[in-house]
Amino acid sequence: MEKSYKEDARYYLTLASSISEDLSQHSELVMSEIDQKRAEIRDEINAIGGIFSAGKAVIKGKIKYANKKKKLKSEIDKELQLILNILSTADKLDPNLKIEVKDEESGNDFISSNTIRAGAFYSAARCYVAADKLKLAFEAFNNSYNYMPSQESLIGYAYAMKLQGGWGSTSKIVEAFEKVVEFDPYSGIGIEAAKEIARMQQK
Repeated sequence: MEKSYKEDARYYLTLASSISEDLSQHSELVMSEIDQKRAEIRDEINAIGGIFSAGKAVIKGKIKYANKKKKLKSEIDKELQLILNILSTADKLDPNLKIEVKDEESGNDFISSNTIRAGAFYSAARCYVAADKLKLAFEAFNNSYNYMPSQESLIGYAYAMKLQGGWGSTSKIVEAFEKVVEFDPYSGIGIEAAKEIARMQQK
């Protein structure tokens, strides 16, 4: 009976890991598509000047863009909840289970349900940023960090804070990037955060 529980838990953990990987790939695609759409809208606005007929086309494009973001938010909510529900089932069967996965950089590695949760929240957070749902992004980046501390989730939070405007305070944005540097000042992400701080302090 115990073996059956472990096998069932392994199945659910593997399933959640696979869906989380799909979400990660989706977040990469979404970030690229949203960035491209934002650039297109900016180009259209710059090109039309004061021509009303062309302006209507831009407004139509903005509405379509807004609907796309709303749909994205709904899709991510459902996908994230699905992963969390599956992981909850796995934990009930065996809360200490780890599964082996292949890592391109470090070879094989063992991951737990919390590792998968961290990855899922991180990918969801990036999608929330793309959908301009920054409050949800802050929460998701924080959840990701709490389940598995990483510099990626810290810098994601910092960039979301920069987009939000730091609630009108540059010091809050700087503070968010300082936490990234403190985590590992010599990593590529740490250097990137340090450059952001230097640029903001120069203004």
